[in-house]
Order: sequence, then C-alpha cells, then structure tokens
Amino acid sequence: MPHPGLPVCSACGAVLRLTATRHALGFPRLACGGCGTSVLGPLPTAFRVTYIVLAVLVAVDAVRLLVTDAFGPFDIARLVLFDGVFVGVLVADARLRRASPPGDAHD
Repeated sequence: MPHPGLPVCSACGAVLRLTATRHALGFPRLACGGCGTSVLGPLPTAFRVTYIVLAVLVAVDAVRLLVTDAFGPFDIARLVLFDGVFVGVLVADARLRRASPPGDAHD
C-alpha cells in the first residue's frame, strides 16, 4: 500500500515518480513505474507565479490600449492569444491541483 500523500497511477495503482522532463508549458511529467503511463503534475510555485504575473501584465496592456484607443491591426489578436494561453495554463494547473491527493507538496 503506497503512502497516502503520494500520487498513484489511475491505470494500475502504482506510485507515480517524477521524471526529469517537463511539458512545454512547465508542467512536470509523472511516470508510472508499473505500466509506464505518463501524466502531468501541477505547476511548481515559481512557474505558477510567473504565469500569474504575465496574465496581469497582458491585462494591464489591454486596459492601456482601451483607454488610449491606440489599437493596431494585431493588438487584439495578440492580447487574446497571450492572455488566453496564460489563463488556460492557470486553469489547467488549478484542475491538476484539485485532483492531486491532499497533503501533496506540489513543489
């Protein structure tokens, strides 16, 4: 029986181990030692804080563009793309944190 704070594989029930790789957006990969299944773990605190700061900076830029009425041809697309990616990563991280076992250190 694995330790209650350790993440376990949903396929075979073995304890997941942290591998040295990261997803392109910064999520650590957890691999099952039993069946080899790979899942993403929650973001470390430094990555999460970086994404929050970047999302706030893009939102401030959007407000600046709205107030000054200085939209260029690509400003709206740039803001939607970047803020969408940052918010999407933060939502995915929140879901992974909610799904992880209680007492998991995450960092």
